[in-house]
Amino acid sequence: MALCACGCGQETPIAKRTRRSRGYVAGQPQKYILGHDRHTGKTTTRRNGYTYRGGVPLHREIVEKIIGRPLPQHAIVHHINGDRSDNRPQNLVVCDSPAHHALIHARERAIRECGHASWRMCSICKQWDAPANLSGPTKNRRSVRHKECHRLYELKRRQAQNKSA
Repeated sequence: MALCACGCGQETPIAKRTRRSRGYVAGQPQKYILGHDRHTGKTTTRRNGYTYRGGVPLHREIVEKIIGRPLPQHAIVHHINGDRSDNRPQNLVVCDSPAHHALIHARERAIRECGHASWRMCSICKQWDAPANLSGPTKNRRSVRHKECHRLYELKRRQAQNKSA
């Protein structure tokens, strides 16, 4: 045990560095003192925009405190207003899977682009339209398109194929 790197005077374990660790220098002692700023309340904002306390994302810590239990590893905390440093409880939504999180982002984009959360963009003409006017997605393709756009696209593709043959 050694004294904490943050200067609080508490003892903390010594961890071994590996070659992949940050700060590895060949020929130097391969031990360093772990800091533990979680108990001091020190928060840091990283380049990715998220705020951390003691190496734990602050938004996850806030949600865990609200629900009274740890979040599952696969759960994603979504910031409603898009500001990663805004960790107010009313700005946080827990998504139970990455697919749910992707759906939230897709609906936000649709609202921003056309004003309708359920509308989708045609992959050919890039126009937003109601799902009833679009075909797809299928098993092998996630994108959707207008039937008429697809018909014209296939017609042009076949003509180009016939010219080259």
